[in-house]
This record gives sequence, C-alpha cells and structure tokens, in this order.
Amino acid sequence: MFGLWPDNRYTHPDSGFPFYQATLAPIKILDTIKGVLSSNKIINGPCIVESTVTVNPSCTLSVNKGSWLIARSGRDIELRVEGVLKIEASGQGRPIFTSTTKEPGSWAGIRVKTGGRIRTGIGARIEYASIGLQLDTV
Repeated sequence: MFGLWPDNRYTHPDSGFPFYQATLAPIKILDTIKGVLSSNKIINGPCIVESTVTVNPSCTLSVNKGSWLIARSGRDIELRVEGVLKIEASGQGRPIFTSTTKEPGSWAGIRVKTGGRIRTGIGARIEYASIGLQLDTV
C-alpha cells in the first residue's frame, strides 16, 4: 500500500522516511490500524491510523525505532491507551506520531486512560496533534 504526503517533505534524519520533499512523493505504508486492538501489535515502519485506535487493557502496542504512526486527518482521531503503549525511542530512529496534513490540531493525539501505561525512551515526537499526550488519572 502506498500513501502520499500532501505537503513538502524530505527524508527525516532519524528515521530515513520522507519528511519534507519538494513534490508529492509516495511512501510505502507497511501497515494500517484502526478500531480496537484485541491482541498485541508491533509497528515497524510507516503505519496509517485510519480512525481512533483503542489498545485494550490486556494488550500492548509496540512502536519500534524509526516507525511513523500517521493519523488520517480528523480532529477526533486519537490513540487511546487502556493497555500498554511501548515506544522504543532511544538513540537514532525515534518514532514519530504525526498526521497526513501538517495542520496543528489535525488529529487528537495520544490519550492514556486510567489503568493504561506508557513505556518510552526519551525522544519520541508527536506532531500536529491538538492535545499531544494526555494522561488521565493513572
């Protein structure tokens, strides 16, 4: 599956994926996610978030170094964590959580619900989200 960046992106120095190129350029989307995750999931590269994703309490969503979670533009789209969000973010290739458009507030962001957990190294980046990272009473 291929996706198009609707803006001007070049290759990102950490991940090697497209980041502001002079023209619209296809990137290979390795995965898509949406809805409720009822089993563990590992993201290893560009992944489109089609709609709000809920990580069930018994599940772990692992986002590995160099991965991109790219939310379709929609102010109500969020990554809702009721289980575990594990972000491999140390050293080179930090994960990026972004949107298909470079408009501030073009997606909601990451919301860790009561009982949910986030495990991360230093350096993950969240772009163009209205909230970024929200921690409910945890």
